[in-house]
Amino acid sequence: AFLLIAATLLLVAGGVFFNGLSLRTSRLAHDRNDTMQLARTVALDMDRIFEGARQLLATLAKLPDGKGWDSRACSLVVAAANDDLQYGHIVAVDRDGVMLCNSRAASRTGAVMPDREVLDKVLASGKFSVGSFGRGTVSGNELIRVGYPVVDAKGLVTGAVYAGMNVTWLNTVFGVWQLPPNTTLSIVDRGGVIVAHYPDAAFAGRLVPDGLRPFVAETSPGVTETTGVDGILRIFGHAPADIGAPTTGLTVFVGLSKDAVIAKIDRSIWINIGIGFSGLVALAGIASFFANRFLA
Repeated sequence: AFLLIAATLLLVAGGVFFNGLSLRTSRLAHDRNDTMQLARTVALDMDRIFEGARQLLATLAKLPDGKGWDSRACSLVVAAANDDLQYGHIVAVDRDGVMLCNSRAASRTGAVMPDREVLDKVLASGKFSVGSFGRGTVSGNELIRVGYPVVDAKGLVTGAVYAGMNVTWLNTVFGVWQLPPNTTLSIVDRGGVIVAHYPDAAFAGRLVPDGLRPFVAETSPGVTETTGVDGILRIFGHAPADIGAPTTGLTVFVGLSKDAVIAKIDRSIWINIGIGFSGLVALAGIASFFANRFLA
């Protein structure tokens, strides 16, 4: 009887173990999908942030209104930048990149903007455009440049209004999202440069790891497993931050430590196995007790 009970326990324990492995695969697939969905959620929130920037610049771009960038128009540009910590600076330029208004340093008016990338994008598209990661020449702050065209009465693009979105401010927004433990969040520009990173903002300005480079230009969400910028193997969900409106050129990567995910799943599986095995041992003891008492 004892051998029969032992064999039964081993058989059931084996079944529980293999069910646990199946559960592990299922939960890992579930976590992969959750990571991708979280990347999509963050991407949509990034869209909201950039839509706010587009609306602000669109309003400022109407200020010249045939009178040019006079003192009144420029004072409103300065006020808009100073009223919002999101922006390191806001500048109005003509087609040649000559600064007509500058919220950070009025003395630079008349100088040529140091980096034409966002202006060239605006002139080529005639629409709101996002440049790449950079550093403000006056403030020294890490920035993402965004621009909007200034159009005259004939509909011709005469210049642009562009702003430097403060990366430090963007990193504070990440903290509000209350991401799960062992989670990283990176915003990457078209060039593969990390423009913002959570929880370690010091990674901003670095190139994204080689394993993520193929997904920087992806136009649809997805998931992959590779080593992150912190050297940890992670499950990465990725999504373009321009779903439905390809204007930003940014990609969101949300990474979960694979070891941490597996450890959590395995802990749950072993607890279930332990509970089940303990129950079986107890039942076997009871069965053995009655068998010895009544069959002796």
